[in-house]
Amino acid sequence: MDYGQIISDAWRITWNNKYLWVLGFLAALTGIGSNGNSYRYSMNEGDFANPDMAMRMGALAIGLMCILGIIGIVLWLISIAARAGLIDAVNRLDDGEQLTLGQAFSGGTRSMWRLLGVYILTYLPLIVLGIVVAIVAVVATGGAIAMSTLAEDPSELMNGGMIGGLGVLGLCMCLLACALIPVSIVLYYVAEFGVRATVIHKMRITESIRQGWQVFRANLGPVILLSVLLFIIGIMVSVALGIIMVPLALVVFGPLMASAAGNEGAAGSLSIAWAIGGGLCLGIIGAALLSVYQTWISAVWTLAYKALTGKTPEAVPAVKAL
Repeated sequence: MDYGQIISDAWRITWNNKYLWVLGFLAALTGIGSNGNSYRYSMNEGDFANPDMAMRMGALAIGLMCILGIIGIVLWLISIAARAGLIDAVNRLDDGEQLTLGQAFSGGTRSMWRLLGVYILTYLPLIVLGIVVAIVAVVATGGAIAMSTLAEDPSELMNGGMIGGLGVLGLCMCLLACALIPVSIVLYYVAEFGVRATVIHKMRITESIRQGWQVFRANLGPVILLSVLLFIIGIMVSVALGIIMVPLALVVFGPLMASAAGNEGAAGSLSIAWAIGGGLCLGIIGAALLSVYQTWISAVWTLAYKALTGKTPEAVPAVKAL
């Protein structure tokens, strides 16, 4: 496998077909939706003194959670479709076809459900294990709290064997997490090659996962070497983004920090408005730059899959899709 050729071809496709950047942005929607930022409301006892107020607040919270959940699911599905569209578009562009953004995204929607199935089935062991660990942790913590509440002297109970038991449980979970790191890495490659098998070769979900495992196992050395190269390039990209974004962030948020420092913690309205507007601009710039990088990374793995399999779509027997 010619690593330099794959990397350069991926960049050529990425740069010459800039509409793919839109798919790159959409493919990263799940990461944007999980940044952990949320609106927080601090409740006090007065909120529950009025039953009607408590019911309205509860209904509002449930409704807000439902709306956010629906939005999250929609963004997730759009992200999956965009990932499939990127794979399909890069494959077809590499074969000499000409595509538009609509055609690329349409190709992704046709493979979206099989792509989703590959991801879910590949990571199913980790999902199940995570659920089991979460249940064990909740039960253990709840049991500890219940026993300490019922005990005559909770401090002695908590300072004794229960603390030790919880410590052993925490240590076991840490060791389990460390052991799962190599498993997660293997599953990542199996999933990435598997989704390309289902998009490019139109394989069934289980056959795509099997193909992903076979490609990874048969080409372990080239896959690791390509990953190291991409890791080094990723560090260089991060440094370059830092050089661009840090000075811009200082220009945007510097006046706000200076205003707050000079007015005993009270920032001026002009500096706040400048920070909000500049923050939005920084977010747009960062999203655009990351979209290009996301597109290029997807193109690299698509071209690498084609090089490792040594097959064209016409050379693979047609398999009925799920």
